[in-house]
Amino acid sequence: DWRARHPVMSSEFRRIRVYDIPVNASDLQRAEVQRAAKREYVLASGLGHPGVIAPLEILDTARGPALVFPDDGNAVPLAKFLRENSASLDFRRRLELIRQIAEIVAYAHRNGVHHRGLTPAQVYVSGSGDKLPVVSVRDWQTGYQDTSETASLTRQALLAGATALTEMIESESLIYLAPEAFTTDRPDGVTLDVYGLSA
Repeated sequence: DWRARHPVMSSEFRRIRVYDIPVNASDLQRAEVQRAAKREYVLASGLGHPGVIAPLEILDTARGPALVFPDDGNAVPLAKFLRENSASLDFRRRLELIRQIAEIVAYAHRNGVHHRGLTPAQVYVSGSGDKLPVVSVRDWQTGYQDTSETASLTRQALLAGATALTEMIESESLIYLAPEAFTTDRPDGVTLDVYGLSA
């Protein structure tokens, strides 16, 4: 992700995520990258939770699809937040972090959405000092949504989730995925999210 200044409104910033499509990608690979970007756009936009930063728009670029998010410039990855604030993180603050992550996941599940790729790399935290930390969960391209039988076939296919789940996760985060992610074509989303929450 990149932080970008608005070209006209120079005081405004956005976070941009480009889904790079390799130059030598097959048509199947290109289609999967396109679906992943669209999936994240639809899933995150549909949740309406302050802990899910939804994209504002999706763009086609020469490198691949790009999602434009509101700027959350003071949010840092969970691991960095823990390193930088370990001295001031008492039991209450640590419990608050876990509670917020669990609440976001529970909210998503109540709305039929499963992240499936939840690792510490997808959790961002803002706030420091005396303020309670505020958590957000990113990278919903690995997710899926339970769709009704009345949903269009196109929507059902888009929201069914990636079958190659482990290919959508950064290699250093694979250790946090449930074993089922490596052994089953369509592992249960609830199981994956609960495992990710406990990792």
